[in-house]
Amino acid sequence: DINYQDWKKLPSDKLNEIFSKAVNSLLTDLRTGGIDNEKKKRFLEISSQLYKLFSLAMPHSQANVIRNDIEFFEGVRKAIIKNTLVDPIYIDKNTETAIRNLITKGIKAEGVIDIFAKRDRPNISILDEKFLQDIKNSHLKNLTIEAIRKLLNDDLRMKMKTNLFRYQSLLKMLEEIIEEYENNIINSSKVIEKLIELAKEIRKAQGAGEELGLTAEETAFYDALSVGKKSLKDQGFKDLVKKIVKTLRRDIAIDWTNHEIIKARIRADVRLILLQHNISLGEVDQM
Repeated sequence: DINYQDWKKLPSDKLNEIFSKAVNSLLTDLRTGGIDNEKKKRFLEISSQLYKLFSLAMPHSQANVIRNDIEFFEGVRKAIIKNTLVDPIYIDKNTETAIRNLITKGIKAEGVIDIFAKRDRPNISILDEKFLQDIKNSHLKNLTIEAIRKLLNDDLRMKMKTNLFRYQSLLKMLEEIIEEYENNIINSSKVIEKLIELAKEIRKAQGAGEELGLTAEETAFYDALSVGKKSLKDQGFKDLVKKIVKTLRRDIAIDWTNHEIIKARIRADVRLILLQHNISLGEVDQM
């Protein structure tokens, strides 16, 4: 049981502890100890409905009696949305504004749970052996897993916008790791280890383009054009990629009013460059 009645009077470290316990309990299947996504969804749905009813009832005196509970539940809800992957249907802008207004006394919902304590703007670089040791004895394993999962998921999806080929397989690996845990194939300690190893692979993939002397844009074309074509991976191919990116930048810099025309121009230019570099018509059509 979590006693939160005096939560507003708690110092920040104790406040962080009580919110973390609350979120972790809502993520955990009491029978298996694993992650319970349905339980999380139910809480998000019910807490949202509860807040809407509370808003309709205010400023009635009886509604004000449960104000402390509503504020706490909204803080927990905000913490779940911030630290775990949730369906966009549970993220409502009006509710977000209400949360900011509700959580008073200098308590910010977005700072309530701090899995990545003492680290500004957390990114995947913090997921290393030291981090693994820091959370080794944590009793909030499911919250930690979900927070790391969200961090990796957000990072990969951002990278996939510019390089689908390099990062899509890593996103699939992330989903498979979580699936193994949810199916009780691996335990919480093992899944955290695997997630940290995946973070290393992401950093390694990110650095591969730099080792080749390519920019992020050039690396994206390099990966897209060379997939399944090991023979193309040489200096000549890198020069080809650089030429393609340079041409694309030139085309995009033109003030085009018709997007379809610029797309056709880009496709034609890329096709021409590939053919000029002795890549067969059949290979060009497959790219």
